[in-house]
Amino acid sequence: MAIKYEAKYLESAQKDIADAVSYIAVTLVNPTAADTLIDEIEKKVELLCSGYWRGQQLKNHSSGWFDDMDMNWCKVKNYYLFFRFDDENAVLRIYHFSHRLRGLDRILAEAE
Repeated sequence: MAIKYEAKYLESAQKDIADAVSYIAVTLVNPTAADTLIDEIEKKVELLCSGYWRGQQLKNHSSGWFDDMDMNWCKVKNYYLFFRFDDENAVLRIYHFSHRLRGLDRILAEAE
């Protein structure tokens, strides 16, 4: 039986998501796409919280750059969601949300 997790969005992830949604809704003048992105994030987080899927481990990234990093990630549309599972406390901690064109190495270097 899989553990059910509670999602906890760190302040950094909240800001990342708000910035992405604002950019789409205001700058690109596409509030429908912004709403769709929010829905997709919620669906992905719900799936992760179910405990049946854990995304991909960053340390298994083909570049080998992140071998010592204990972080998971998954795609949400054109974005990456970065998170960790706290199995002991049944918490899914969401750290960052960033557009895929920024590159994993740059995203994570900025997170340190």
